[in-house]
Amino acid sequence: MVLFLDATHQSKVTANLLRALDVNVEVLRRHYLPATPDPEWIRDATGRGWVIISGDKGIREDGVNRHAVIKARAKVFLLTDTTSRGAEWAASLVMARKKILRIAEQNNGPFYCVVEKGNDHHVHKPEFFEGGGPIPSPSISESQIAAPMPAETEVKPAITPPATQEKILFPEE
Repeated sequence: MVLFLDATHQSKVTANLLRALDVNVEVLRRHYLPATPDPEWIRDATGRGWVIISGDKGIREDGVNRHAVIKARAKVFLLTDTTSRGAEWAASLVMARKKILRIAEQNNGPFYCVVEKGNDHHVHKPEFFEGGGPIPSPSISESQIAAPMPAETEVKPAITPPATQEKILFPEE
């Protein structure tokens, strides 16, 4: 199975990291001109059996592109944003690659599947033993708790503030 990275996420970093993990990857710029209409490359990439990875919301929301996905029976994984750095998405795709491939292998298109960046679902809760566990939060003693002042008592400041406020200048370092 081949993951096809469209123009929104076709960085060399992402492609090379996935390839280093034995994932077959193709990128849009190696097969299509930048001005190639989305429906054209969607149809062609799906015809080659490629699974589309994109951050372009227009592939889902634009009626023409949506029709192309449906007609080609494309399998499209939509990344939740295109403003993050490529390295962040590369890391997320590395972590998600097995699930993406499994979903693509076990399901017929057309479908859209959303992939979130920076998700920590792959980190489980720690298993504690022999005195391990959460670090206790510091306790507050009764002497640290301020007693409420009676409402009748008026508190006067120890130092009377000046009538005008002065600006204090500090020497620059």
